[in-house]
Amino acid sequence: MASKYKRVRKEFDYMHCDDFAAYLSEMAAKGWHFKIWEDRLVFEKGEPADVTYAVEVFDKAKERDLEPGWDAFEFSEYCEAAGWKFIDSRRKFYVLKKIREDAVPLFDSEERVKNAWKASFHIAEIIAVVLCIGFMAFVVNSFASFAGFTNFIFAYEKVFRGMFFCIALFGLFYSYGERIWIRIRLGADKKNGREIYLGNHRKGAFHIYMLQVLLLVAIVIFLMDLCLLGHVKIVAFALVAAVAIILFCIFLRRVFPKRRESKEMLIVYWVAIFLGFMVMGMNNSESVDSRKNAAQEMPFLVTHYREYPHASKYKLSDISRTRSIFGKSTEYTAWYTIDEKTDQRIRYNAYESRCDWVLNKIWRNAKKEAMSDGITYCTEDWQAEEAFRNGGGDYYVKYNNMIFVLHELPDVYLTKEQIDIIRHKMDFK
Repeated sequence: MASKYKRVRKEFDYMHCDDFAAYLSEMAAKGWHFKIWEDRLVFEKGEPADVTYAVEVFDKAKERDLEPGWDAFEFSEYCEAAGWKFIDSRRKFYVLKKIREDAVPLFDSEERVKNAWKASFHIAEIIAVVLCIGFMAFVVNSFASFAGFTNFIFAYEKVFRGMFFCIALFGLFYSYGERIWIRIRLGADKKNGREIYLGNHRKGAFHIYMLQVLLLVAIVIFLMDLCLLGHVKIVAFALVAAVAIILFCIFLRRVFPKRRESKEMLIVYWVAIFLGFMVMGMNNSESVDSRKNAAQEMPFLVTHYREYPHASKYKLSDISRTRSIFGKSTEYTAWYTIDEKTDQRIRYNAYESRCDWVLNKIWRNAKKEAMSDGITYCTEDWQAEEAFRNGGGDYYVKYNNMIFVLHELPDVYLTKEQIDIIRHKMDFK
């Protein structure tokens, strides 16, 4: 036996009120009449009928309202007198059904547009846009420098944050852009004497679903990358936390299908945000124990290829590795004691990636920054695609899938024999 009720999840924003009303009328024509608004739209099976619905934005309602308040009951009396029956409300949406042929509009067109436009912009969304723009400005600035780009592109938590904020910013801009476009179109319609229609003649808000799908894709990519990096326990924790939050939400909606103030849902959202940023904020670097294993794992020390006056004062070594879906970065560092108050370090980096654009971007940034001090090309000595030494003594070497950087002292100039030793130690082909 077919169910008498149908529950449908549909998303609309305030600038699509007439799209919402058109959807309800379309369902009534199929025999499904809007009954109540819980966590989803609930329709009751009946005879197909030509029913006119209206969806209005009630300025006195609150964004967190999940059921009609006292203002709604006062408003319903006004609706009855105007030929409309109040059905249900959620947030600032008020759903009405036409009950008399001589029913008059509850709001004039200018007031409808004003209420919908005002309700469409929330302080939380505005703050989110500012934060996203600020973070993206930081990312763009990072891309302009050698150190900034390498620190960003080879750290999965930074890449994921960038991906997350890009998607969020795109979704917010798309959403705001559509609302602004509707507002401009409404102004043109009013000027030309056309009917004011809040919406784009769609039966749903596409941008809301689009943002949810894109965020889900970003999260899946992030979890897959974590698994590839060996952080299975973190992925398991995140999945268990997500399932627990979802089950808690389902429990709340079943026990409290309609609540005046949804404070418990705000708690859930904040917990979810906290867990998400805790995972995103984890450090991706793997540091080898300085005193035990690093010296053995170092491909070479400075004493392997040249004389070093402080060789006998070797202190410790460190290897730091970071990686992301774009490749990996490894930094090798050895410290030597000059005197009681001064240490000197000799370090070198290897940046590996299968993405040509990543290595090309790193190389362009390196050359741009080195130009100010002057560069000396030494490509043949390194048997590389391109190689140069800057004025500060740093050697930059580009191979097929790697960029090698040796940070030497300004007064050190490597010979062909010394370079061959380094190439052999690093196994450069």
